[in-house]
Amino acid sequence: GGASFPGVHISFTGADKNIHQFVSYAPENKRYNVSNYSSGGLGVVSYEAPVSWRLHENADVRDFSPYHSYDNADGGIKVVKLKKDADGKIIDSYTADSFIRADQNESLADIAKRVKLEQGEELSYAIQLKPGDDGKHKFIRLEDAGIQGSFTRPADNAIDQVTTVPYRLFRAVDIKDSVDVAIDNYKNSILTKIQKPYIEPITAEVREEFKEQLAAAAEKDKAATELMKKEAEIIRKNKPNVFIDTSYIGTETLKVEAEIKKEVKERLGKNAEIKAKFDEKLKTQEVIDYIKGIKAKAAPEVAERNAVYFLHTKELARFENAYGIGGSAYGTYGSYGSYGSYGTLGKDGMKTVSTNIAYADNNRALVDLMPKLNTEAHGNYNPANWWLHDRPAFITMNSIADASHFGNDYYNGLKIHGTFHNPGRDYQGAESNPFEFFRMVAREEDVKMLNKHKQLATLRNIEKNWASASDEEKRFANQILRPFMENFLDDYVDTAKDVRTFNISMTPVAGTRINPKNMSAGSVSVNYGKEMKSLETPDIAQFMTAKLAKIKTIDITNGNTPANLKLNDAEANFCQNGEINGLTKKKAGFTTYEYKPVFDDAGKLVSDNLDEVMNAKKANLKWFLDTVGNAYETGGSQGITKIFFSDAQIKKGASIIGSLSKFNEGDMMFIGWGRPDPQKGYPSTFQSFLEFLKDPNIDKEVKKHTKLIVGAGIWDEGARDFEWVKDIIQQIESLDGGIYKGNACYVNGFFPNRLVGCATYSIFSSRFEPCGITPLESFAAGTPVISNNTGGAPDFITATRGYLTKRPYLINPTELNIPAEVTAGKSGAELGNIIDSYRMNANALELKDCLIAATKDYKLQPEEGKLSKYAEMVKDALNQKIDWHNNNAYNGGKSANERYMTEVFEVDKGMNARNFEKLKRLVGDKFGIADALKDGAQKVRNRWTRILIGTGIGIAAAGTAA
Repeated sequence: GGASFPGVHISFTGADKNIHQFVSYAPENKRYNVSNYSSGGLGVVSYEAPVSWRLHENADVRDFSPYHSYDNADGGIKVVKLKKDADGKIIDSYTADSFIRADQNESLADIAKRVKLEQGEELSYAIQLKPGDDGKHKFIRLEDAGIQGSFTRPADNAIDQVTTVPYRLFRAVDIKDSVDVAIDNYKNSILTKIQKPYIEPITAEVREEFKEQLAAAAEKDKAATELMKKEAEIIRKNKPNVFIDTSYIGTETLKVEAEIKKEVKERLGKNAEIKAKFDEKLKTQEVIDYIKGIKAKAAPEVAERNAVYFLHTKELARFENAYGIGGSAYGTYGSYGSYGSYGTLGKDGMKTVSTNIAYADNNRALVDLMPKLNTEAHGNYNPANWWLHDRPAFITMNSIADASHFGNDYYNGLKIHGTFHNPGRDYQGAESNPFEFFRMVAREEDVKMLNKHKQLATLRNIEKNWASASDEEKRFANQILRPFMENFLDDYVDTAKDVRTFNISMTPVAGTRINPKNMSAGSVSVNYGKEMKSLETPDIAQFMTAKLAKIKTIDITNGNTPANLKLNDAEANFCQNGEINGLTKKKAGFTTYEYKPVFDDAGKLVSDNLDEVMNAKKANLKWFLDTVGNAYETGGSQGITKIFFSDAQIKKGASIIGSLSKFNEGDMMFIGWGRPDPQKGYPSTFQSFLEFLKDPNIDKEVKKHTKLIVGAGIWDEGARDFEWVKDIIQQIESLDGGIYKGNACYVNGFFPNRLVGCATYSIFSSRFEPCGITPLESFAAGTPVISNNTGGAPDFITATRGYLTKRPYLINPTELNIPAEVTAGKSGAELGNIIDSYRMNANALELKDCLIAATKDYKLQPEEGKLSKYAEMVKDALNQKIDWHNNNAYNGGKSANERYMTEVFEVDKGMNARNFEKLKRLVGDKFGIADALKDGAQKVRNRWTRILIGTGIGIAAAGTAA
């Protein structure tokens, strides 16, 4: 073949690959803006990086994810009966009876024949979301992409037979192209500026018209408040310790204020003068050039550019959420392991099943469907680049290798990159059952070859009875199947029982080794790439460390599109969705701020408003501590709980441990936030604070002025880390006669990251952290960071804007000096927990040193004419370039975008530089012959060589196969 124009390769067989087109396939993605596809950092990366490529790298990046839906245990497709409101807009939520179950291959016309539609109703495919507090379900509206198909693989109950797995592709209708979003945002910013001088007079006019309604509402609220106070007095006579919130009830006034706001918005929208000015502005050369500039960095405008697709395969469709993590969609990341649950608590009950084969099926479907998108209707989508996010996407790489190997040259010349977002043992997809793994990686051709095997009858019998198979029978099955799947074996070994584990996360390792010109692997930060290969941190990628160390990985520190913390938005709330809490009711006390640096032509900082930012942050600290402290003084733990949560959230288990006292001059507040997950290491944060308060060398006044608050979503009751945090806070509160009772607080429920605008420092003590987005958010707020020395932290935290521990949390257990008698006779989870306790205490002492340094630096007085050390740190944090297209400082001089484009996908070299030879298979080309089965329970010596990382015991249970 030859190149006809840059970036597109035309071969004589018609396989034209576009080097500016990308597949991004991820189990979750924040772009969809729904909780069931947003569980952790992976969803942030799979959203932000492609947006940046679309806006800066001329890339057409299309997002693919598996189809999941609420209440879909049969694995079908959901269809919704849509209605429109008076303005002709589609109503965005419906009761459960508006959603219909359909088979995968049913057309809307077929469904319409069996469903009664009312006047004005129409059908649409949909992803149904869990109901809100009003009992209604929102949804993602889908359209049929016109692509269906099927593939074969080994059957579910017999690997010597095949089963056919059908699939169907849908496109999201309402998720806009990122380029259009950027243009719309720019136009909206222009409109906002034009509207600004009109807001005050129009608001005054509307308030005048609503004067009587406001007065009536105020009277009603006053009467309701008086009545409540009287009722509270009666209750308190009988129950003096019960907290009743008797603060002013403003319910009716809030309703009228909402009406006023709506009316102001409508009048601004209809104002002819504003519209004329806006239309005029859009015609100016300045605006035309700016929009041209956006389009110049984008891919050519074609059908479905930058689209979102959902791929339906039955087994994954049964799950409500990514990873099958159950109804809350806020499970710990540990449950992103191999098992998921679906169904209801009704007659059929909940089912808990392995998600590994379900994801492998979706991966195979993705590979099979891709050539079908290469039509004009789909914008001639023929991507040369595939980005696969973590274990749920990795089998895609195996399927591509197979398709190419068996002669389909559509799959030649691709670059396929697998990113490890989290290679921890729980998330790798380790599988000790060889039959299950065979179903994930074998093709029909392999089943035919197996059918010729002389020991098939015995193998078949062992498969049928695998749950009760003896060690000897398992050895027999493994001797036959292991040679075929040898490239997927990790370094786990149980010598006594001859157990090894096959591992989905070995796929990119095998791909990089076997097809290095077309396949690559990497992690989400430069430092994490080192950690996952180092024997000093063997639990980062437990039982894969040595395997990873043998391949070249391309490790790129993530960017972070500065999360809109809305620190400059007076209207922004401190609550989740509409769950109005005490902080939101008192949000008027929060001082908004925005850092405004001025640079000269050479890029040197000329001036800024640092003083204004620091004054706002101090005012916010006072507002926050006074709000929380007052609530505790007047209402105890119930009072403080209502500051953070609505009644509905409290009913769902949200709670507060500890408390914070009101502001005193000189107070410093350390803040941490994240999700409720053992990965985040919250006990270490609180233990370090306890050690800080117990240290006799630290001035008692400094201790009294140091406060700590950490928040995450709701923990499962009895979770080890949650119990640990509660215990440590209890110790803090009873220390030195209880003088630190208002110094430590844990928020067990939704925690607004916007509160970083009230903090002196942030603190993050993750056991491991592939990259870490929270420190970057902290920089955006002008808050210096304390962090464990793990993952991305050392890539972006320096002494000029934060503090790092000397060592990561997951240090090699040999460094902990654990007395032999403590571990004697211990194994599994018990041994893992002992090691973790020693690690936690060692880590807490290093974090304590960081706390001491931070409190000292905060108190340092500035030299004349200079900024204080703390002010310098705030300034440096604010001036960090953290976005994907400009985080060069964290990636050795190149931005994350540039490294992906040049090092991973080699876009700059063009299609002619690609390797178009057919790919080698990642599986083997033969099966083994097993030694004859022996009678009795003889222990068989292991016949495979391996490296066992004897010290690699971590949080997860040790010595058990996943």
